[in-house]
Amino acid sequence: MLAIGVKAQESAHLFISDTGNTIINKNIYGQFAEHLGRSIYDGFYRNGQISMDVVDALKKIKIPILKRPGGCFAYQYHWRDGIGEKINRPKTVNPTSGMVTDDNSFNPTDS
Repeated sequence: MLAIGVKAQESAHLFISDTGNTIINKNIYGQFAEHLGRSIYDGFYRNGQISMDVVDALKKIKIPILKRPGGCFAYQYHWRDGIGEKINRPKTVNPTSGMVTDDNSFNPTDS
């Protein structure tokens, strides 16, 4: 952001030079998956498996990276809650998304 203080009687000129050599890493334009009720469970993750129809749709729009958890739920989430036997994982209440309980069963690295 550039702020220029200018009085009403003055004018300001801003010149930006683009040499065309600037490369912006595509990964800064990634997306995140937020719970928002049932968008992870019963959406992206159904019946204990990642839903390939959702994966295919994400491939079509060519997102470079998908971060999970995302949004407000990321503040409550700890990565350790998503490891170990699913039945022993702690449950997390998401106060920012209607008090939905996350049983932490979704972990894309589970085999």
